Amino acid sequence: MFNTDYRNLNNAQREALVKSLLKVYEDTTAAAWTLLVFQLAGRAYAARVEHLTADMVALDRESSQNGGATKLRFHLSNKQKVALIEAGAEEVGDMATIFAYHKNKGCAVEKWATERYTTDTWVKDSIPYYMQGDIRVNGEEVQVKFENASLTNVNVMQKAMEWKLAH
Repeated sequence: MFNTDYRNLNNAQREALVKSLLKVYEDTTAAAWTLLVFQLAGRAYAARVEHLTADMVALDRESSQNGGATKLRFHLSNKQKVALIEAGAEEVGDMATIFAYHKNKGCAVEKWATERYTTDTWVKDSIPYYMQGDIRVNGEEVQVKFENASLTNVNVMQKAMEWKLAH
C-alpha cells in the first residue's frame, strides 16, 4: 500500500503521503471524533477534534522489532496547542494526575477519559480503531489520544480498508 520509506521523499512528497494516509485513517476510523489530550506550560488540556488535519500529524516508523512500518503520529506545535486552547480546549489539570491512572501514558489517558466523560469502567483492549473508538461519549465512538501518540501504521490501515470493504 503506502509502505514507502518516507525518509527518502522530498517535502512535497511527504506532505502528499501524510494527506493520503490521513484520508485513509479518516475514511476507516469508527470514531466520530478524537479527544486529543496535550500539555502546555505544565497544564493538561483536552480538545474535541472533529477532523484531523495534516499539520497535526507527522510520519514516523515503527521500530524494526515491531515491523518497521510507516505510521502516523500526532505532532502538535505550541502554536497549535494555543490555537486549540483558544478554540475551547478544556483545562483538565496536570499530567501527573492523569499519568497516575496507569504506567502506560496512552492507557492512563484512556482510563482518565473514560472516568471523566462516561459512566463506563475502563478496560484495556486491543480492538482496532476501525472497529470501535476507545470510549463512547453520548452514543458516539471517540478515539482518545495523548500528544505524540501513534495513530496507526500502514499495515493496520490496509487491514482497515479490507475490513471496511467486507462490512
